[in-house]
Amino acid sequence: MPSVLGTNRHVVCKRSKPPPRTADATCIAINEQSQDRYLCKDQTSADWLPMVEWIAQDLARRCGLLIPDCFVVELEADPGVYMFGSKWEGGAEQYAPDIVGKVTNPDEFSAIHAFDLLIHNVDRHLNNYLYLQLAGDTVVKAVDHSRCLCFSGWPLPPPPPDLSSNTMRAFGVWSADAAWKKAVAEQVIDKWRLVKKSELQDTLDSLPPAWVLPNRRTDLLDWWESADWDARTTNVLGALP
Repeated sequence: MPSVLGTNRHVVCKRSKPPPRTADATCIAINEQSQDRYLCKDQTSADWLPMVEWIAQDLARRCGLLIPDCFVVELEADPGVYMFGSKWEGGAEQYAPDIVGKVTNPDEFSAIHAFDLLIHNVDRHLNNYLYLQLAGDTVVKAVDHSRCLCFSGWPLPPPPPDLSSNTMRAFGVWSADAAWKKAVAEQVIDKWRLVKKSELQDTLDSLPPAWVLPNRRTDLLDWWESADWDARTTNVLGALP
């Protein structure tokens, strides 16, 4: 796969401003031509962070999840330094106790939860679901994957994440208002099994080289389609509520 650099998934921005208070965000970059905004993360807090965010977004899309578009973002003032940028979506609301019951695509919660178990995402707190107001509807998407894959060490711990994790605590909250749909979760796992190692390799090879640490690349590619990968995927299926 050709590099994303120089394509429409690589944006160069003149302006930036401080991010909201989050653990990993570097800035909000502003594309003055399109007026798009991107929540950006660099390698300051973890050298693997942009790669993991991009890979998780790519896998989420392949598994059928709704996610914001992501880009490689570069600031004119800092050429050659590439950040992961998640496109800022307007109309988003913060979590509130009544918002889950208003969501018009509630099955997405089950899909996201299955995916989080597959990538061992320990930080799907209630504001790492993106609640969008679209033409009078409340639509939920998944956002932020900075605490998954190699974050918890390699190989991945067995599923599910610890019950004290943000992911499992949030599950206990939203599942009180959005019915758990095991069949939807199983469809995500089926799609995960269809992702080929060659597709994952192509994605890695398309990224800025500084993002792709050789040991992380090897760990992920050696694991994908291995007996351990297959067994863990089966264990995720067994861990579903």
